[in-house]
Amino acid sequence: GSMLPDIIDKPLGLLAPWLGLGTGRGIAHTLVFALFLLALGLWFYRTGRSGLLYMALASAGHLVLDRMWQMPRVLFWPLFGFAFPVVGRHGFLAQLLAWWHTLWTNPGVFVPEILGAVILALFAARLRQRGVWGEFISTGAIRI
Repeated sequence: GSMLPDIIDKPLGLLAPWLGLGTGRGIAHTLVFALFLLALGLWFYRTGRSGLLYMALASAGHLVLDRMWQMPRVLFWPLFGFAFPVVGRHGFLAQLLAWWHTLWTNPGVFVPEILGAVILALFAARLRQRGVWGEFISTGAIRI
């Protein structure tokens, strides 16, 4: 859930540049999206299924970690209009190379990415060690 906004917006920004998501932060980085997920999560929670509620909370946490308050046109979309900020309309390869360069040269990007990768690796190792990897993959249930 914490990666959901990037899983949605990054590919859209790269593969559909006409949408104007050159920043990689679009609809899934908005409060509208977070509140929609929260409403769905609460509805499912009432039926005894809490997974989507946790996903909604993690997705909202992503907005905080991305410091979305620095991009109010995205965070409060569509309050300031329906268009998302356009950084530049470049082709897929140019966008990919710019992202790759930022990943390797900006500590504000690569340090959290490395920490996230370490946490995911430790989590996966723990699931595998406990023999519950398959259960996690098929059901999403975490038994550590």
